[in-house]
Amino acid sequence: MTKAKNIYANTAAALEEVKLFDVLQLKQIASLNFDEAIKRLYALNYFGDSPIDMIDVDMLIDGAIYTLVDFIHDYSPSNDLTNFLLSYTNFDNNDNDDDNRFKTRLELTKSLHKSFGEFIKIDMELRNLLTEYRAGNIIDFGNHADATALLKDKKYTEFLLLKHKLAFDALKKHKQNYFKNGPFVDYFFHKLFEIKNVRFILICLKNNIEPDLNLLWRLDDE
Repeated sequence: MTKAKNIYANTAAALEEVKLFDVLQLKQIASLNFDEAIKRLYALNYFGDSPIDMIDVDMLIDGAIYTLVDFIHDYSPSNDLTNFLLSYTNFDNNDNDDDNRFKTRLELTKSLHKSFGEFIKIDMELRNLLTEYRAGNIIDFGNHADATALLKDKKYTEFLLLKHKLAFDALKKHKQNYFKNGPFVDYFFHKLFEIKNVRFILICLKNNIEPDLNLLWRLDDE
């Protein structure tokens, strides 16, 4: 039964994955003005049930995340996986408390595939590196020299992008195993990063700032 649920979830994710924006499509959206970009995204039903006259970017983005959350609830093969993934959205039970959210993820990894443990380990190392830096300490963890260098150069956005990229590499190794959760989880994070990118672009456009596409969130080298 578990294998059947995983295959069902992974197949559903594969069908949705082909709809994800690639870098070229994001560049096309970034080349529009704010109103044009909103109309383009509404034509794709990107914001779910959000009304078209809404101009608050974060409320529009919430509509996109609601749609992703609904997908997870509909197709996730286990409650633990559902709760793990939802901890990366604002629609979980942690009241926006990042520490509780992290503890939830750590506990849930015990019942999930070992790749989730690798993911959390890297995420925790880099999280601790950032905490130490904010406390005035620079601790080189050895395996994360690139991340340490970015902090030393005060390149905080680049650090966060690299932090997520390194952590998600642990999950990507298992992407094509349809008897586990790889493709399903991979789609979730690609979609979540896409939504972050769309939010970033829309905020720039609304404020008449040209979006710096070098700061897009990526899981792949594109």
